[in-house]
Amino acid sequence: MSFLDVYIGYSDDERFKWEGGDWSGNVPRRQSPFFPPKAPFDKLVDKVERGELNGKQVDWGAWAAKVDKSYIIKFFKESYDEDWYEENPYPPFIEQMNELKKFIEELDDTKVYILVASEL
Repeated sequence: MSFLDVYIGYSDDERFKWEGGDWSGNVPRRQSPFFPPKAPFDKLVDKVERGELNGKQVDWGAWAAKVDKSYIIKFFKESYDEDWYEENPYPPFIEQMNELKKFIEELDDTKVYILVASEL
């Protein structure tokens, strides 16, 4: 069974190479909480592959996109509607969602981040 995760990494992560990575774990370290269940993995991969985002496949099971805080907020809102809470009433999921929202709110408006879709 695969895990399809989405998270936010930093664009200045020294171990991640946007160009010339070796495809052996070439993803930025996860800085944010994971996006909660029903993570928008397919949505992010589709946006990268269609060229809608400045992104690409960076590892055998990972896609990354360079984005700013405003886009992360937009992507988050597109990915989780009000019904999400009714479909996922479990306290750990709600806590995970709240932690991610807080993390996003605290991002710097002027920095570039990496939105990662990772299949493990």
